[in-house]
Amino acid sequence: MQGMVTEFSRIPSAADVACLCVDSRHLKLGLMPSPVQCLLALKQHLPVLMDQSSKALMEEINQVLPIVAGSPTSVEQFVKKKVVTAESLNAMPVFRKRQDRIADLVALLTNNGWPLPDQQKDDLFQVPWKLSQSSEVHVTL
Repeated sequence: MQGMVTEFSRIPSAADVACLCVDSRHLKLGLMPSPVQCLLALKQHLPVLMDQSSKALMEEINQVLPIVAGSPTSVEQFVKKKVVTAESLNAMPVFRKRQDRIADLVALLTNNGWPLPDQQKDDLFQVPWKLSQSSEVHVTL
């Protein structure tokens, strides 16, 4: 990044090339980051990041929850349930931290008055609900 800044600063505002005078001010203005462009990029990419994060978390929870909440009918299923329950109990702080990160992204979007896609609104309620279901199952075991 520092190398790019150095190269950018080396571009002269104007230079004589043969019998022409080349003005690079417009080029430099176009290459400089704009706060407005940065905000627009955040507005565009934050919902995508939030969607990816919530889908990944939901996938992991959806894989674990049926096993943890299920009723094993064989010794193998019982052993699997105990192992998965122990692993998910250990992973619960990580799940909660990821949930908090998604909530922080929601807060960032809403504080700036940016729209929150409907699917992500649904995920906001689903993730905590599924995590609480998983926690309740751990308590009953």
